[in-house]
Amino acid sequence: MQNKIGSHLSHEVVSPLTQRTIEIKLANSFIKQIQRRYGEDVALEILQSVVEEQANSAAIQFQKTKQVASLHSLYDVWKILGGDGRLDLELEELNEHNLKFHINRCCYAQRYQELQLESLGILFSCRRDEPFAKALIPGVKMTQSKTILEGNNSCSFEYTLEEA
Repeated sequence: MQNKIGSHLSHEVVSPLTQRTIEIKLANSFIKQIQRRYGEDVALEILQSVVEEQANSAAIQFQKTKQVASLHSLYDVWKILGGDGRLDLELEELNEHNLKFHINRCCYAQRYQELQLESLGILFSCRRDEPFAKALIPGVKMTQSKTILEGNNSCSFEYTLEEA
């Protein structure tokens, strides 16, 4: 019986929202401890480094399953990440040099608001998008002009890829 239970648990899949919820709760506890010992600036610097490292790692894992080399394929990645209703994406522009879209509803932002961790959520999730994109497509530039977690009604993204 023990083997069946252990075997079942090792194959269980956690939803991306559940995973992020677990991660942000743990990160919040770590950040509070680091702030107490070393100050807020050091805590935020460490969190930024961890977020960038995780974004790069996620991009590498994603590249193993799907080749991403264009803004069209980057938008496909966003559709995958937003699947199962996690994100409500609204495409504004998509061509070989520009990708512009809005996120009108984000389940991650909603969860961070429920947990009253908006400012940490901005650092934890919103600031993850640029290093993730740059790891997927070297040379891409990203502008994120507004986010839901900053009190806006949507998040706005613009990616540009200069001609080689």
